[in-house]
Amino acid sequence: MRKIQFFAIAPISLLATFSPNPSIASPMSQSNQVVSNSSSSLISTEFPHRKPIVLSVANTILAQASPEPSPSPSVASPEPKPNPSPSPSILILEKKGELSQKNSSVLDLDGSLFDEYNFKGNQGQMVTITLESSDFDTYLALFDEKGNLLEEADDLGESCDYQDDKDKKEQIAKGFCNSVMTITLPASGNYKLLVNGRDKTDMGKYTLTIKGN
Repeated sequence: MRKIQFFAIAPISLLATFSPNPSIASPMSQSNQVVSNSSSSLISTEFPHRKPIVLSVANTILAQASPEPSPSPSVASPEPKPNPSPSPSILILEKKGELSQKNSSVLDLDGSLFDEYNFKGNQGQMVTITLESSDFDTYLALFDEKGNLLEEADDLGESCDYQDDKDKKEQIAKGFCNSVMTITLPASGNYKLLVNGRDKTDMGKYTLTIKGN
């Protein structure tokens, strides 16, 4: 709704009398006219021996439409976009084991010891396999259910590089000879994992962890 502001011009009546001492006219109650024996303050010249003259101005009201101020446009703060959360990790397998001549199998290729583990996976699933040991230089091998080799992991990059047994122990103690493998599974089914060492002297305790998304 538009707002209307009214500006009123009050009745103004001026009576000029011709007297030697002009004065401001005083309003009379309940009248639209002002009568006085004094001259109007708006008249600066005296006119002696003249009859009083009544000047009357009718009530006048002026209405002016004042446009309603336009509301200030509200600026909505942009909602922060949520950061995409990473896919939660699912623990598929966690095993503490030990490569030993008593409990482990022997690889015909080089006489090294190995333990075998099986797990189920889905096509397109990304899995991360970690093998950690403070006793030996680790090695991992992953096969599909048909026995095809899919991936191998030997050490963390090229950090596990030693020349003698003393150097080897130091590298192992620092964790440089642990193995990590990340792979996207090509099909749904059963997978076989071999926990192995670099040669037949590698044996001891280890921790195997398999996580998927």
